[in-house]
Parts: sequence; C-alpha cells; structure tokens
Amino acid sequence: MSSKLEKRFCGTRDLDAFAAFFGKHWGEQHILARDREFARWQMSPVRSSMFGDAALAGVGYWHADELVGFIGAMPMDFNIVGRVVAGRWLCNLLAAPESLDQGLG
Repeated sequence: MSSKLEKRFCGTRDLDAFAAFFGKHWGEQHILARDREFARWQMSPVRSSMFGDAALAGVGYWHADELVGFIGAMPMDFNIVGRVVAGRWLCNLLAAPESLDQGLG
C-alpha cells in the first residue's frame, strides 16, 4: 500500500464498506459484518457531540474507497467516585494486514 491513508468518521454512506471490512477480516458471521443496525446501535454517536453527524462513533482509516482500519469509541457513562461522567470505551480496533506498513495497527 503506497498512498497516504485518510482518517475520518464513518458516515451512513460508509456502512456497507464497514460491514465488508469486518466480514473480510473477522469473518462473514461476525455481528458487525451481518447487521448494520446493530453496529449503529452499538456505536451510536448520539450521546457524544464530538462525532458530529457520523453514523458510527469511531474513526475509519481509508485507502481510496476501501476501509483498511477502524477504532470504535462507544459513548457510555462512567462512575468515578460516585459521579457520573460521559466517556468513550475504545473497541473494535482492527487494521488490515496490508496497512501495517503505514503505522496502522
């Protein structure tokens, strides 16, 4: 892989590429490869303004039109010494083997 990777939030138009990426690298039966609505529910950006109008709370790494890496950030509440604060749980870190030479992974 020789050209520079683009990093951006995944929009609604990217859900098919997202599912294909997880199917290719985690298996066609993985829930994120099979069920786009589950992916949207699991990584809903609704509770976190930092994701703007993204379809998923997370960052995708793209080579041309192909997703080659992803790290999710599921918005959730944390209890810190009795005080509830908004946070994000990092999840679903995955990098395509061919992207590793660009520092992804």
